[in-house]
Amino acid sequence: MDIESIKKEIVALIEESMGKKKLKPGDVFKKIVEIHPGATKDNAKAALRELMDAGTLVYSYKGGSYVEMPPK
Repeated sequence: MDIESIKKEIVALIEESMGKKKLKPGDVFKKIVEIHPGATKDNAKAALRELMDAGTLVYSYKGGSYVEMPPK
């Protein structure tokens, strides 16, 4: 599974959970591996790192680390 499709899935997963539940990075990795059997945790980590570097997603620290969309 290529990184670009994993990145799209991660963004969709975060957008879907907005306002409902904050996802930790580990939750994101587990969900991506569940959804796409060809994906690995390492691929998901690399995709998340690229999304963070690009500013598409950000970490928030509220009693733990969470992945969120950046504030507008």
